[in-house]
Amino acid sequence: MDLDLRQIHEAYGQPLAGALEAVGIRARPRIWPEAEFFERIGSEESPLALLRFSCWTGDAQSFFDKVLHSKRSQDGYGIFNYSYVENPLPGLDDAIDAARQELNPSRRLVRLRAVMGLALAAHIAVPVAQERQEFFTSRELAWRPRADTLVLAKDVRIAGP
Repeated sequence: MDLDLRQIHEAYGQPLAGALEAVGIRARPRIWPEAEFFERIGSEESPLALLRFSCWTGDAQSFFDKVLHSKRSQDGYGIFNYSYVENPLPGLDDAIDAARQELNPSRRLVRLRAVMGLALAAHIAVPVAQERQEFFTSRELAWRPRADTLVLAKDVRIAGP
């Protein structure tokens, strides 16, 4: 089976193919320029592809709404879902919607964790890599990385003596 990757993910091809072979899936990495990669997955020509998704807020709801939800592009749901039009897991869309509507932070966290558990158990989305960001600063600066990965000038100070 072909494993389609964007050029920026070429380094993941062989290690991912090896990991898949260990569970009985024979995959051949195929590297595509950006436009051709998205054309392939958008037209459902790709049997298997590596996608990445990042969220500046760190809130799983963005992933659920944009990647896992059934396609409802008019509402912004499923816009990065290249796998199905209607969610194959009964109740997942409703669980995603319920988490989005929950205003109590503690109850919302319980709902978000439940959605993630359902998605992982059904193998609808399988996390395979976590990219790291490296930051280098001068000892003359006082700065701590933010959870949302934004680097804002207002957060940087001249370090005291």
